[in-house]
Amino acid sequence: MKSVTFSDFRSQLKSYLDQVTDDHSQILVKRTRGEDVIIMSRDDYETIMETFHLISNTNNALHLARSLEQIKESLIKKVSLNDLKD
Repeated sequence: MKSVTFSDFRSQLKSYLDQVTDDHSQILVKRTRGEDVIIMSRDDYETIMETFHLISNTNNALHLARSLEQIKESLIKKVSLNDLKD
């Protein structure tokens, strides 16, 4: 993760915001007075929040864990969209 000073971030604001949205990266903005902050795109934030929501529910987390285990053990069956219509 890139780390920049507040002054540097402020002077190159557009460039840093473009970088965050284009590369799906995050930037740590270090402040001399106050807590440091992380800058990320809205899309990345929403993805993280959705993932957090899904795993915060015990039933969802268990279901996801079982699904991942099935994938690792090759216990999944590929189906086409046409197969689902039947």
